[in-house]
Amino acid sequence: MARFKQPYTLIKRKHKKGIVYYYRLAEDPRRIPHSTGQTLKHKAREYVETLLKMGPVDVPTLREYATDFFDWNNSPYLQRRNELKQGQKISPAVARNRHSNVHVYLIPKFGDTKLNRITLAVFEDWLFKLPLSNSTKNHLLYTMRLIMKEAVRRGVIKDNPLEGIEPLDPACKTRDYLRIDELNRLFPKDVEEFAKLWGKDTGFGMTLLIAASGGLRSGELRALRWRHVVWETGGILVMRARKRIVGEGTPKANSVRGVLLPQRTLSLLHWWYEENNQPGPEVYISPVIGANSLLRAFRRGMEKANINTTGRYLDVHSLRHTYNTQMRGLLEESKLMAFTGHKSIKMLEHYDQKTVAEKLQRRAGLRGQVDQFFSE
Repeated sequence: MARFKQPYTLIKRKHKKGIVYYYRLAEDPRRIPHSTGQTLKHKAREYVETLLKMGPVDVPTLREYATDFFDWNNSPYLQRRNELKQGQKISPAVARNRHSNVHVYLIPKFGDTKLNRITLAVFEDWLFKLPLSNSTKNHLLYTMRLIMKEAVRRGVIKDNPLEGIEPLDPACKTRDYLRIDELNRLFPKDVEEFAKLWGKDTGFGMTLLIAASGGLRSGELRALRWRHVVWETGGILVMRARKRIVGEGTPKANSVRGVLLPQRTLSLLHWWYEENNQPGPEVYISPVIGANSLLRAFRRGMEKANINTTGRYLDVHSLRHTYNTQMRGLLEESKLMAFTGHKSIKMLEHYDQKTVAEKLQRRAGLRGQVDQFFSE
């Protein structure tokens, strides 16, 4: 009697929750098993035969499949993931970051490409050429893997083409910081020299000066308004931060705080305030709130200041590293943490501007140390 080749094979595998059946299609040359998610054999057969009856399905593009994949309010994937008893859950903050990865990087590049057409070689070439740290590239890779893994689980594609990519070594690209002589060239003390160096980018130059001498994150910088400047105390209130997808929110780790600025920074800031006819309290200090605009201005400024950037990883966040490096020898660790917002645990207390301003006033006695920021 002739034997007929079965269209699929069921395979039993042991999992923490017991036996789970996988299926392998006869037509698959790579013989890759896929989970049915079923623990009973007859249910597994029903699952596979239903898939086969449906016939080939048109594979969606990345934009069609992943637009809401990490949307906290609309994602079936997040709902299923967070309902499982086992496995790491995804928090709203992590979901927001993954959602940002999808919309800022992945969809602009692969949005109109079908999932099964995103090959390992093409994705790898694109990823390696991005002007980002290896840590950020690994986040993009992991985000894409989660999307592909779920697409395989749902039978949208047969296998994950990115399975073979290894994470990049985060240590291969260490963020650098500016030395004192470089700071003084990039942010001249004299108003006329400052305006001459920065030119049409003077507003960005002021924003970057606050980053360097106040230790702010990029998102916090781009959310600064003139009402956050406390002229009487000589500092700024870090109350808000720009988010890539959802506009503004609280700073990272809820690190609402007040930061004393060096007198040199305050003098230039006051000059810029008067130069712009005393802008209203709700006006942003940065002329454009986009991250890329600020980064491009930073690079133009370094080029004009003849700062050697060859082989160095310098971005806007490097100015926060610069602040930490310079101030560690000037301030006690606890006081420096108060200025930078670095915490070992998240603060649950609800802050308002009055409270933060009062804390800033209590640290006015640190003026002498803060004013040494631009000194050797």
